[in-house]
Formats: sequence, structure tokens, C-alpha cells
Amino acid sequence: MSSDPKRCRYCDYPPEGDTLCNPTDPNACEPCKRLFEIEAEVKEIRMTLVDKERERQKLKSQVNEQHDKLGHRLPPEIAGKIFELCIPGNLFDLGYYSRPSRSTFCSPLIISAVSTRWRDLSYSTPRLWNILPLYSGP
Repeated sequence: MSSDPKRCRYCDYPPEGDTLCNPTDPNACEPCKRLFEIEAEVKEIRMTLVDKERERQKLKSQVNEQHDKLGHRLPPEIAGKIFELCIPGNLFDLGYYSRPSRSTFCSPLIISAVSTRWRDLSYSTPRLWNILPLYSGP
């Protein structure tokens, strides 16, 4: 095998502008042809995986919606009130030097991430969003 960068690293065949043979060329080496085939298969598998991930996410949302007892049984006003009870009393009472946990700051965001129904309920509950402190730090 040649170390010349203008030749195929597998068969020493002079390719056109690359370090591998042109896989459509009848003189291309078997490793180059097989590599081309494998790369095409990998691309197809990746596309399938993306499709399956999308389908999985849709199904997870449907499962959450189907099994959401709070969102389907309670009127929105009562569900919103329950959500409000999940938020710490008054974030301004935390004090200047106290360092609350990240979950203290993210409560409305966590609630809204449970399901589409909970997101709609939390977004339509203004008191959850009166104060939205930002957490920074480790």
C-alpha cells in the first residue's frame, strides 16, 4: 500500500480527488465498494431511527394524555389552584443570601412539561408565572 495521499489507502488505486476509490468504478477495490454500501445503510438506519423517535414521542404524549387523571377529572380552575400550591409561597421571602434549589425556580416549567394538558393548564394559570426567577450556578 502506498502512503501517497492521491491513492486509495486500501488498494493503491488512483482515485479522483479523494483518498478512496470511486465505488462505481469497475476497478474500485472491494473495501471501498463495501464501505460505500455500509455508509448508505447507516444513513438509512439513521433516518429510520429519527422516524421511530418521532413516533415514540407521539406515543408517550398519547399515553400521558390517556392516563392523566388530574387533567381529565378536575375543572381547569381547581387543577390550576393545585398547581399554584406546588410553587413556594413567596419567592421574595427566600432572602438575599439564601440559595434555593433549582427545582424551586423551575416548578412552573416542570409542571408544564408533564403533558400537553398540564402545559395548557399551567399556561392558563397566571399566578404560576407572576415571578419566574432564573437560576444560575452549579
